[in-house]
Parts: sequence; C-alpha cells; structure tokens
Amino acid sequence: MALLQDELDILNASLVSLGERPMQSEDPGHPAAEWGEELYRKSVDFVLTIHTFSIGTVRVQLARSADVPNLGYAYKFVSPIRGDIVAIYDSRDADRVIKGFAVFEREVHSDFDTLWADISVAALPKNWPGYMRALMIEAVAAGITYTLTGDRVLQRDKVAQVFGQDPVFPNGGLMASVKARDSQQQPGARLQLQDNFMTDHREASSWSSQ
Repeated sequence: MALLQDELDILNASLVSLGERPMQSEDPGHPAAEWGEELYRKSVDFVLTIHTFSIGTVRVQLARSADVPNLGYAYKFVSPIRGDIVAIYDSRDADRVIKGFAVFEREVHSDFDTLWADISVAALPKNWPGYMRALMIEAVAAGITYTLTGDRVLQRDKVAQVFGQDPVFPNGGLMASVKARDSQQQPGARLQLQDNFMTDHREASSWSSQ
C-alpha cells in the first residue's frame, strides 16, 4: 500500500470505527488491502473540493538541484516539502506567477536562478488541525462503509452524519461545524455534484433522500 503512515493512521481510525481491525502497510489478508488506498484518497479529495481550508497552500523556496535539467532549461528545482505544485514565482512576495518553466512531477525546470512555489498541502494529515482530522476520519469511514460492510442503510447514515442530507448536502452535518471552525472562513471551491465520489456512491446505492 502506498499510503504514508499518517495517512494509514486515518484509514485505520476509520476502519476501527466500523468494527474492523487496523491494517499494516503490507497486509494482503486485510479486507481493505485491495481498495483501502483508493477509497481513502477519493474520500479526502471529496472533502477538499467542498471548502478552501485555511491550511490549503504554503509558499516555499524550491531547492536548486545539481542534476542536469530537461528541455534546455538552465536549472532544475525540487520542492522541499511533499505536496502538489500549484503556482511558480520568482520571489517569495511576488503576486504574479511566472512563465518559462516546465514541471515534471515534483521537479521544476526553468532559466530563473531562484524559484518559489505555492504548494498544496491540504491533503497531508500532518498539516490538519484536530477538528479537520476528526472530519477526515469520519469522511473516510463514510467512503468505505458500503464496500466494507455491504450495508447501504449504514452508509447512508454515515454520509448524512458527515455531510448532511439534501438540500444541504454536502455542506451539512459535521462538515458544517468544521467549516465554521476553519480559520480562513472563505467560500470553498465549487463542487461539481454530477461528478464526485460521495454523490456517485450515494446515488449508486439509492441514497437520495426522499
């Protein structure tokens, strides 16, 4: 399993809340061995589309590498922290993103001799405050309930507990209180309800509230 230990801790807390034993990083006999990582990531990604959390991005200076860059650029840079690169700047306080670079996974190739980047860290459990960690444990539990137990009623109840029911879904339930506590207090990203994990899962299991 490719989950980091802190990610596995969240998944395990969700499994335990549903009465299942925790799993190890290499645990082929566990019921969640084949689908645990995929449903964990889908559940976390779903939560992060609902709201722009205050821990969403950080700006860091990229570390210049001595390795030869690709495509004729002069310098190769790597991020000193784990996370997705959102935007590239030529200084820490720059307001406008620059052009003239190429990104290869977590590497940035450019002719600028100093680069800064906005890095998305919202998906990393080590950056989550306690209230967000609690939300993610419950959200992952909601995301794995049906696959683990086959109980559609239980899954419906779990989703409603975490995200509320129509018409407030997905901004009700525990999600509503977490958004209220989040320090940034800004509107979240627009959620495409026709094309997201929890809604698809709910509709496939006949969970639409009547």
